[in-house]
Amino acid sequence: MLHYQHLQDTEASANADAQFHLAIAEASHNAVIVQVMRSLFELMLNTVAENRRLMFVHDNTKVLEQLTQQHYQLMQAILNGEPEQARSVISDHLNFVHD
Repeated sequence: MLHYQHLQDTEASANADAQFHLAIAEASHNAVIVQVMRSLFELMLNTVAENRRLMFVHDNTKVLEQLTQQHYQLMQAILNGEPEQARSVISDHLNFVHD
Protein backbone atom coordinates (compact mmCIF):
# COMPACT_ATOMS: atom_id res chain seq x y z
CA MET A 1 0.00 0.00 0.00
CA LEU A 2 2.76 2.44 0.94
CA HIS A 3 4.70 1.56 -2.17
CA TYR A 4 1.77 2.48 -4.41
CA GLN A 5 0.96 5.57 -2.38
CA HIS A 6 4.53 6.87 -2.77
CA LEU A 7 4.25 6.22 -6.51
CA GLN A 8 0.99 8.19 -6.43
CA ASP A 9 -0.81 5.22 -7.94
CA THR A 10 -4.15 5.86 -6.28
CA GLU A 11 -5.89 2.89 -7.87
CA ALA A 12 -3.27 0.34 -6.81
CA SER A 13 -3.04 1.93 -3.36
CA ALA A 14 -6.79 1.68 -2.83
CA ASN A 15 -6.75 -1.92 -4.05
CA ALA A 16 -3.96 -2.79 -1.59
CA ASP A 17 -5.92 -1.12 1.22
CA ALA A 18 -9.07 -3.09 0.38
CA GLN A 19 -7.03 -6.31 0.08
CA PHE A 20 -5.67 -5.65 3.59
CA HIS A 21 -9.22 -5.57 4.95
CA LEU A 22 -10.11 -8.73 3.04
CA ALA A 23 -7.03 -10.46 4.52
CA ILE A 24 -8.29 -9.57 8.00
CA ALA A 25 -11.59 -11.30 7.23
CA GLU A 26 -9.70 -14.32 5.92
CA ALA A 27 -7.60 -14.40 9.11
CA SER A 28 -10.82 -14.85 11.08
CA HIS A 29 -11.25 -18.33 9.53
CA ASN A 30 -14.99 -17.60 9.56
CA ALA A 31 -16.30 -18.85 6.22
CA VAL A 32 -19.42 -16.68 6.38
CA ILE A 33 -17.47 -13.46 7.01
CA VAL A 34 -14.98 -14.32 4.28
CA GLN A 35 -17.76 -15.03 1.76
CA VAL A 36 -19.58 -11.81 2.65
CA MET A 37 -16.38 -9.76 2.34
CA ARG A 38 -15.49 -11.38 -0.99
CA SER A 39 -18.97 -10.79 -2.37
CA LEU A 40 -18.83 -7.14 -1.29
CA PHE A 41 -15.23 -6.60 -2.39
CA GLU A 42 -16.04 -4.31 -5.34
CA LEU A 43 -18.25 -2.15 -3.12
CA MET A 44 -15.56 -2.05 -0.44
CA LEU A 45 -12.90 -1.20 -3.04
CA ASN A 46 -14.97 1.67 -4.40
CA THR A 47 -15.65 2.95 -0.88
CA VAL A 48 -11.97 2.71 0.09
CA ALA A 49 -10.92 4.48 -3.11
CA GLU A 50 -13.40 7.32 -2.53
CA ASN A 51 -12.48 7.66 1.15
CA ARG A 52 -8.78 7.80 0.30
CA ARG A 53 -9.44 10.38 -2.42
CA LEU A 54 -11.30 12.60 0.07
CA MET A 55 -8.80 12.10 2.91
CA PHE A 56 -5.74 12.88 0.80
CA VAL A 57 -7.08 16.20 -0.51
CA HIS A 58 -5.50 18.16 2.33
CA ASP A 59 -2.50 16.74 4.19
CA ASN A 60 -1.43 13.60 2.36
CA THR A 61 1.56 12.80 4.60
CA LYS A 62 -0.22 13.09 7.94
CA VAL A 63 -3.23 11.05 6.81
CA LEU A 64 -1.05 8.37 5.27
CA GLU A 65 1.00 8.09 8.47
CA GLN A 66 -2.16 7.73 10.56
CA LEU A 67 -3.70 5.11 8.28
CA THR A 68 -0.44 3.18 8.15
CA GLN A 69 -0.13 3.23 11.94
CA GLN A 70 -3.73 2.08 12.36
CA HIS A 71 -3.25 -0.78 9.91
CA TYR A 72 -0.01 -1.80 11.61
CA GLN A 73 -1.62 -1.75 15.06
CA LEU A 74 -4.51 -3.85 13.78
CA MET A 75 -2.18 -6.38 12.19
CA GLN A 76 -0.12 -6.61 15.40
CA ALA A 77 -3.22 -7.13 17.56
CA ILE A 78 -4.38 -9.94 15.27
CA LEU A 79 -0.95 -11.58 15.13
CA ASN A 80 -0.63 -11.31 18.93
CA GLY A 81 -4.04 -12.93 19.44
CA GLU A 82 -5.48 -9.84 21.15
CA PRO A 83 -9.11 -9.61 19.98
CA GLU A 84 -10.09 -6.78 22.35
CA GLN A 85 -7.14 -4.69 21.15
CA ALA A 86 -8.05 -5.48 17.53
CA ARG A 87 -11.65 -4.36 18.16
CA SER A 88 -10.44 -1.14 19.72
CA VAL A 89 -8.03 -0.40 16.87
CA ILE A 90 -10.56 -1.13 14.12
CA SER A 91 -13.14 1.01 15.91
CA ASP A 92 -10.68 3.91 16.05
CA HIS A 93 -9.74 3.31 12.41
CA LEU A 94 -13.35 3.34 11.20
CA ASN A 95 -14.07 6.49 13.22
CA PHE A 96 -10.98 8.16 11.76
CA VAL A 97 -12.05 7.32 8.20
CA HIS A 98 -15.60 8.40 8.90
CA ASP A 99 -14.50 11.74 10.36
